[in-house]
Amino acid sequence: SVRLLTRCGPAQRASWWADGGLRCSLLAVVRAGEAARPPPGARRPGAGGTPGADNGLRYALAYALEALRRSGDDEAMFEAASLFPDVVEVLSQGRCMEEALRLRRCHLTTPEHTF
Repeated sequence: SVRLLTRCGPAQRASWWADGGLRCSLLAVVRAGEAARPPPGARRPGAGGTPGADNGLRYALAYALEALRRSGDDEAMFEAASLFPDVVEVLSQGRCMEEALRLRRCHLTTPEHTF
């Protein structure tokens, strides 16, 4: 949807981005993804669990952050990035947002939850 917005004129962009709720929705996905934590303990092979849900959340978080970056809305992007200390640290080193997101360590990947 952000790719489509970049091809629209300013009037359409405004109605989809701020007024249409796309900005708020992407920020909500990032906030919810940041707040999620994997359950304690290691997964046991064959015990079920939710690796699909974990991976879905990882991808949704990454895509939402990338969409905010591509949107050109620096305020929204920095609001989202501020939730992740490692992104803030990379930015403080003078690196660009794209690189900071690429180097972001996903908090959902732990020694017990590697996939």
